[in-house]
Amino acid sequence: MSTTKLFILADGGSAHTIKWVSGLLEKGFNIYLFSLGEIAPTLKDLEQNYSFSCFSGAMLVQSKGSILKKANYLKLVPKLKKEIRAFKPDILHAHYATSYGLLAFLSGFKPYVASLWGSDIMVFPNRSFIHRLVLKQILCGAKMVFSSSKIMEGLAAKFVDKVKVQRIPFGIDLEQFKPEGGFDNNQGVRFCIVKTMAETYGVDIAIKAFVKLLENYPQQSLHIAGDGVKMQEYQQLAGKYLDKGIHFYGKIPYAQVPEFLNKNQVFVNLSRSESFGVSVIEAGACGLPSIISNRGGLPETVFDGETGTMLPELNEDEAFKAMEYYINNTDMIAVQGKNARAFVERNFDFQKNLEQQIRSYQKVLQKV
Repeated sequence: MSTTKLFILADGGSAHTIKWVSGLLEKGFNIYLFSLGEIAPTLKDLEQNYSFSCFSGAMLVQSKGSILKKANYLKLVPKLKKEIRAFKPDILHAHYATSYGLLAFLSGFKPYVASLWGSDIMVFPNRSFIHRLVLKQILCGAKMVFSSSKIMEGLAAKFVDKVKVQRIPFGIDLEQFKPEGGFDNNQGVRFCIVKTMAETYGVDIAIKAFVKLLENYPQQSLHIAGDGVKMQEYQQLAGKYLDKGIHFYGKIPYAQVPEFLNKNQVFVNLSRSESFGVSVIEAGACGLPSIISNRGGLPETVFDGETGTMLPELNEDEAFKAMEYYINNTDMIAVQGKNARAFVERNFDFQKNLEQQIRSYQKVLQKV
């Protein structure tokens, strides 16, 4: 398997792509990455030390508003076919079914496999009958479909045979994400969020609940990392507590996320919709308990009362109660944080997930 040639269709700027490509290269794979967007410098650097090459279609499909409009990126199909012919891969892996998966399907190459990332299975097929038909064609054409969560696995099974769907989590690098904290709770509990500032992710609910919390427990603090269209609106929600209890840091580099998490004590993810919840797993790896909503794949990331708290209902009052619990029971932060780390080690060790992925490739190639 060490000489397997793997053609990957994925976002070259994504932290998940960087992690999978780097991990597979270390296992001896020869990889070609085809991306619609820009390639992260971290990936470009890998070309010097591994059997790795990459292509970015960003300049060829640029348009006003987005480089990912289908009418534009479909122009890359001839280029894609040319690169596949030149590289002669053993297998093609598309990450994200309804863009890169569509390109894989249109390339005509076999065998290809597809990984579901979230909205491609949870949102796209709900738009129309045509969208469902397109997704079904893509998934049925794949030799195997990978899902990072049980909820997406179930949704995928509505389009293809269950045998074809395998769950492989977006695992965590346990050396990168690990506990390094140590806090004086007399200074108050530090809650944190790492999310895009968009309505989907419920940051507004957390802020409203925390404003109420600060009126009763002024020593506490909420630290928010992320950027997005709702940033200004969310800063306004903080009101008089902006920079005086509620702090915004903007988007931070992925490499700095572990350090950010380790400066805090309780993680908060109150998404209205979530395919899985990688950020919760990353927080757990750093020894933080999490407060989560009961939506999508998030319940798969926390054992309620053991590694964190799952809200029975997604609203400000329940969020307030959950935060208040940790303020009044600070000893449970360490207990649940330790449990969270152990939970991640058992289920979301990236090295184990990487071996799962490699075994899946082997099964696909054995059937060719």
